[in-house]
Amino acid sequence: MAGYMSTNDDGTWSFNLDGEPPDLRKPEVEDDKLVTLFATKERWENYSDPYTYEFDCNIRAWIEANMETDKWKIKNPYWRRYTFGMVWEEIYGRPYDSKTDSKRAYRFSKILAHYSSKIAKSGSVRGKQRSKSIYTFSPKRFKKVRPYSLKLQLELLEKEGKVPTWRNLKLPKDNLTAGHARNPRTEANMRRRREEGRRIYNERYKDRNH
Repeated sequence: MAGYMSTNDDGTWSFNLDGEPPDLRKPEVEDDKLVTLFATKERWENYSDPYTYEFDCNIRAWIEANMETDKWKIKNPYWRRYTFGMVWEEIYGRPYDSKTDSKRAYRFSKILAHYSSKIAKSGSVRGKQRSKSIYTFSPKRFKKVRPYSLKLQLELLEKEGKVPTWRNLKLPKDNLTAGHARNPRTEANMRRRREEGRRIYNERYKDRNH
């Protein structure tokens, strides 16, 4: 399915789900007046998926609430570290159930990663050693990054009185995976720790390999 959004003569904008949008590559089409929002499968799935929208709204509200707490305001990121299950339970008031919630887990984890500064494969959280992915949330990133959901992006642009264009409405970059960080220095430290861990492991068990 394709769709496009265009500006009206009075400066407002409208969305059309019928027919094909004009080709923005043609010189007669002004791309600051028109944006092909859902001309790709990825864009349409992001916009139309109710769980992507629900999760993004709920996770953003959860982060905003935590940003007002004393623990999140201190520079130590320890209190901003959570597992998937910890966030799920805080938002929905019940533990994550793999039998009923597994189909939604992928989308939920993608949005958690969207607002995270790093994702560790394991580690300590609240004094307990965890063997699952640990998300470290960044208030700084939250303030500057677009919402994950295109539908929510559109709502915020409308509240701000802005016309959606290709410059201010974009699909999120799913570019952070477990074991990596956005900050290059943090990423380098994580890589050094992995290498040191492998070295210690190899030294400890080298005799067993012979």
